[in-house]
Amino acid sequence: MFNVKNALRSSSTLGKVLMPAIVMASVSIYARAQDQLRPFELAYTTSGNMADVAAQIKQKLAANGFEVVGSYAPLYQ
Repeated sequence: MFNVKNALRSSSTLGKVLMPAIVMASVSIYARAQDQLRPFELAYTTSGNMADVAAQIKQKLAANGFEVVGSYAPLYQ
């Protein structure tokens, strides 16, 4: 059975070349997928006062049958 750890230990040249290549490929794939893979759905973008925009969003949610059960106000407001 092929074991990557043993292969990397037995060949220092392979380890010096293969591991950086794997890391660079992983970082490259992550960077390219960053715009497509988001942990949220970007519905739209807007500009304006944060309090006004939050109030508009709450009104739109209520108009579409959603209930806002809580809110968050950071200390730096």
